[in-house]
Amino acid sequence: ILRELEQHPHSSGKISARIVPLLKSAQLNVVNLEGAVTTSLFSEFGKKYQFAMPPKALAVLRAMGIDVVSLANNHSFDYGIHGLADTLAIARETRIAALGAGFDQAHAQQPGVFRAGQHSVCIIAVSKTLPDSYWATTNFAGTNSPNYEQIHDAVKECSRRFPTFVF
Repeated sequence: ILRELEQHPHSSGKISARIVPLLKSAQLNVVNLEGAVTTSLFSEFGKKYQFAMPPKALAVLRAMGIDVVSLANNHSFDYGIHGLADTLAIARETRIAALGAGFDQAHAQQPGVFRAGQHSVCIIAVSKTLPDSYWATTNFAGTNSPNYEQIHDAVKECSRRFPTFVF
């Protein structure tokens, strides 16, 4: 997709001609970002399949109309803390909210609240990523783990404060 959009940045390519107008017409676009956005390709985990994309990938997604990315998946932490830090920094720079992973458990569990037309939408990103060494803890960066008690509390709080939430 990145290559296609670079070659046809003004919706003249096969992919962008179909997708970009649809995305730009939406009030809020949320996607799963299946990999790290980084130039560092060092991984301490040694997984068989590791996914990374260049920093410009988020700029392309933002230009397409993407507002929020979920990092709650099995590839966000493929390049460890450095890859996650790069991903979060580049997301901030491109004005894309990143949910479901962070520098510690509290950061990874943080829900996001967004405007979609007249509504406020609360989004919670959770993943049962494997290996579980990717799960954030109080002292370790990673993805938002499936701690069901904490998820229940977060859903309860979001539903109390906002009429619309996505889990």
